[in-house]
Amino acid sequence: MAEKEVSRIEQESKGLDKYKDEQGISLEKFYPEVFSVIKEICSYYHADSEIKIIGAKDFVDIGEFFKESQYKGIRCVDILAKIDIKDQLDTYLIAVLSKMTKLRPIEILGLNLEKDMLNLTLRLYGT
Repeated sequence: MAEKEVSRIEQESKGLDKYKDEQGISLEKFYPEVFSVIKEICSYYHADSEIKIIGAKDFVDIGEFFKESQYKGIRCVDILAKIDIKDQLDTYLIAVLSKMTKLRPIEILGLNLEKDMLNLTLRLYGT
């Protein structure tokens, strides 16, 4: 039993190693930042987008959707970005979005393409 617990803690610390030199950011500040970055990227590529917290209605306190993550002291929130890629002739938009997620504490939970709409499900991590 102790062996399993030690293994779990080691896995958890490996997952966090890439962020060890960074200052924690609050989800209250991080979500609007990610929202703005995705909107900016989509605007640059002339792609319509809709970004929302999964399960949230308009004009609600976003803090109630933050939940504890598997990492101690870290919270997370799941968002859905719907991006119209109908007029995209190449994959640059998707490549830029992918790069954006690698530079921040963001996990891609799902990527689905339906009728020229890219549905990107992301999990944001913060304090």
